[in-house]
Amino acid sequence: MRLTTKRGMWTNEALKVAMDVVKRGAHSLRKASKLWNIPMNSFFYYMNGKTISKKMGLGSVLTKKKGALVIAWTLAMQEWGLSISLQQL
Repeated sequence: MRLTTKRGMWTNEALKVAMDVVKRGAHSLRKASKLWNIPMNSFFYYMNGKTISKKMGLGSVLTKKKGALVIAWTLAMQEWGLSISLQQL
């Protein structure tokens, strides 16, 4: 039975330690990926500089400030007992 890891379920600290161990030559790429529970392909990409962060997907259309305004507006409408249509949102 082969154990697989879910996408992005490792920490940045574990990734840094695993990369350091491989760079020092203490473990192979495959061995380090198994020990620190990082998928082999992802670890390979991090080691070769093809991937920089774990962030998945595209960025938000709204800025943080505009997103906070939408949330505040939505909560205010809820307090006043008014409903919001999908178009308004």
